Amino acid sequence: MKILLVVNPKSGKRLGKRSFFDRIFEILDGRHQVERYFLRDYSGEIFDKYQRGDFDVVVAVGGDGTVNTCVNLILKYLKKASLLIIPAGSTNASIFGLGGSDSQKSSLKKLKTIDRLDKIVTDVGYLKDLDRYFLQSLVIGYLATISELTDQPLKNKYGFWGYCLKILKNNKPVIRNFRLEVDGQVFDIEVGTLGIHNVFRNLGKIPTRQIVKCQDGKLDAIFYAYDNFFKFFVSVLYFIFLKGNTKRKLKHFVGRSFNLELTSGLPAEWNIDGEKLPKMSIGDNICCECLASRLTILV
Repeated sequence: MKILLVVNPKSGKRLGKRSFFDRIFEILDGRHQVERYFLRDYSGEIFDKYQRGDFDVVVAVGGDGTVNTCVNLILKYLKKASLLIIPAGSTNASIFGLGGSDSQKSSLKKLKTIDRLDKIVTDVGYLKDLDRYFLQSLVIGYLATISELTDQPLKNKYGFWGYCLKILKNNKPVIRNFRLEVDGQVFDIEVGTLGIHNVFRNLGKIPTRQIVKCQDGKLDAIFYAYDNFFKFFVSVLYFIFLKGNTKRKLKHFVGRSFNLELTSGLPAEWNIDGEKLPKMSIGDNICCECLASRLTILV
């Protein structure tokens, strides 16, 4: 089996211990044909290097941003390859959304039996204008701002709780107005944070009622309007304990294609799978759609 091992050495506190990374390579080396690549950022270097690659499996060792890079690499260039996620980030939302865990023991066990693992074929989200795919989520607003402000050492040290500490220091969310189009239906909405999800089920490691399935051919837009920290805290409780719908304060829309336009308010930070993108300004649009059954993942 020919394997591309993609490692982000800056992701999460686990990769601070070289022994874990060395152990990963030791398990694969000798049993398979393995090439290692150390990921630095979304500069495009990895795409230039492997656009004519021929791999059976891409192993993503890092956080959600590393997974996103590997998803785009596979879907654009390594179309016959499957993806195996070895979570080593601060939140590892992608693996939790797929129903997996971030335990080292479980990850190493998977590597030992990589040629016998089960496969699932998942949907992906696709940003038309940027020609980029996402496995997990597109996030806009307050939580995207918090993600941008939280530096790597804080994330490495505290994981998901590092973001919570940053929220306590930056506790002034704002509301923005958007025009949301879902499969042709148009809604004018107020948003504190909005997520368009392909796969989702945990907030950190906390299970929520917002379970988004990755094999239904649809994306889910979930959002809540809040303009102060108390309302934000209430929205988190809603998110954990109550299933959103189109009529509740916690809105939940499901569809195949989404168009989102910022109609008023400050420019908005946004990201896909935790990877920062240029701010949205008034009049800017985000167009995305669900591409069904596009990615094979080893589980």
